[in-house]
This record gives sequence, C-alpha cells and structure tokens, in this order.
Amino acid sequence: MGIGVDIVELSRLDIENERFVRHILSDAEYEIFQSFPTKKRKREYLGGRFAPRKLI
Repeated sequence: MGIGVDIVELSRLDIENERFVRHILSDAEYEIFQSFPTKKRKREYLGGRFAPRKLI
C-alpha cells in the first residue's frame, strides 16, 4: 500500500444518476448529500467520497 493523490474531474460525476450516487455513498452520507442546496456542492461532496473508493 502506498500514499497517493486522487484527482476527480467533478464535471464527469453524474449527480442526477441516483443509482450511481447510492453506490458511492453510505445511507448517512446520502442524507448529507441530499441536504446540499446546489449541484456544485453536491458534486464536490460526491467527488470527495468517490476518489478514495474507486480504488477499492
């Protein structure tokens, strides 16, 4: 295992695809995601969780 940096192009994250979003987020994280008022903030939140999980 090593240390690295994950970069996600946020514009590529499909926040409208609920199946994709639910696959990435836990139930608690999904509730937080839903509470954000803007698509920009939702994308940032999802990207922050997607980057480390895509390697698993």
